[in-house]
Amino acid sequence: MTVMKTHVMKTEYILGDSVSESVREIALRHHEKLDGSGYPRGFRQRS
Repeated sequence: MTVMKTHVMKTEYILGDSVSESVREIALRHHEKLDGSGYPRGFRQRS
């Protein structure tokens, strides 16, 4: 699981500046969860 989780950061590196900021953020957040238990950054939904 630890190795699998690295693909999000590798995606950020690969995409670089070749796509818009909004597209990059979607790609980087596709494993985040509303309760903050997702990865790679553990974002929580704002109340």
